[in-house]
Amino acid sequence: MTGSYLRLSFGILNILGLLLLSFVPWPTPPPIFVGLPAKILQFIAIFYKVEYVHMVWRWIRYEPVQPPSKDDKLPFISIVIPVFNESEFVKNSIKSIEVSDYPKDRIELIVIDDGSTDDTWEHINKAAVSLSSCGITLRLLQHTVNQGKRKAIQTGFATALGSIIISLDSDSVVEKGALRNIVSPLMKDPSIGAVAGHLAVLNISGNSIFSFKSLLPRLLDIVFDHIGNLPRSALSAEGFVTILPGAFSAFRADAVQSHIDSLCTSTFLGAPLKHGEDMELAYRILCDGWRTVYQSNAVVHTTAPESLEKALLMFSRWERTNYTFLCMGYPALTVQKTLKLWLAMRPRRVQSPEFVDKEKQEDEPFIAEDGTGSIYPFINVACIWLKGPLMLLTCTLDIIGDFNPDSLEELHAYP
Repeated sequence: MTGSYLRLSFGILNILGLLLLSFVPWPTPPPIFVGLPAKILQFIAIFYKVEYVHMVWRWIRYEPVQPPSKDDKLPFISIVIPVFNESEFVKNSIKSIEVSDYPKDRIELIVIDDGSTDDTWEHINKAAVSLSSCGITLRLLQHTVNQGKRKAIQTGFATALGSIIISLDSDSVVEKGALRNIVSPLMKDPSIGAVAGHLAVLNISGNSIFSFKSLLPRLLDIVFDHIGNLPRSALSAEGFVTILPGAFSAFRADAVQSHIDSLCTSTFLGAPLKHGEDMELAYRILCDGWRTVYQSNAVVHTTAPESLEKALLMFSRWERTNYTFLCMGYPALTVQKTLKLWLAMRPRRVQSPEFVDKEKQEDEPFIAEDGTGSIYPFINVACIWLKGPLMLLTCTLDIIGDFNPDSLEELHAYP
């Protein structure tokens, strides 16, 4: 309950702050942005405010699915960790699986060394020694040469035997109850095809709050919440989470297996895709009619960039991925999802006997919204689509500054 009250308090303050900013006068735009262009900009600004308020409100109302009370209800899972030149840190990722509270005899751990050129393979084998006695089924695979993360994921997913396949980055560690929590939505609702975990930054603990080295990771921890966890919690009610982060996500094997091979054959404008496998899998699973959700209590701590250069490279890669899949069909998919509003306006009931706790629930069916309660997915994707042109426009206005041309010819001639 404390978490709910905190979300309510912070959410209301956030919305009130945005409403107060609505009364702040905007800078006067150059004369070229008058009339219809000015009206368009005003409409986009209002559109963004509506989207943000709606997102925060959905975040306030969000609650994660609680795990089953008995271990015998938990399924056999496969955890895939693709690794490249991670050196000693990979042992931390493997160790976090070992110390988790998930039954060890129901875990298959697959570690793929994608042609590392350092001592990563040696550290993987050292970590495997302690796993051999705890009951975890372990598979160590190695590519002779580096073939990219997509190929490593394909190798791991193709050999997985679990009914649920979990992806975990080699620079990330899961909390003790994260595995149990991330499989819960998949157990409770058979229409869910994949679950996104909650991302937090790892490399902020132990550093002084005044340390410059930890400053950027601490800022990125806030950013991860603002642009990742918060919108995913809002989209979760509609079953339309558009990114399943590679750092920690769970997939129903039946939903993802048919798309494994396409990871290495996907192209965009004739060129092979080498990035965005997390967004591609979400897109393909959604296209098949599955729902994708977010689980806030399935927490993974991932290593964030500590230099501005690496952070910029990370964000440029993310933006490139966003616009790649916006061009490949996400807007059309959101329109289809939104049109379901006209087909069904009531929540549906799904019976999942394997999850029901007979002592507490007595076969009480789980209520799933099935994306019929809101047009938020459409609003969210539309705002992402508009973000790029708006950023370009903002930069243009900054460059123009206070210059007031008398004509378009003078504007074009301005250096």
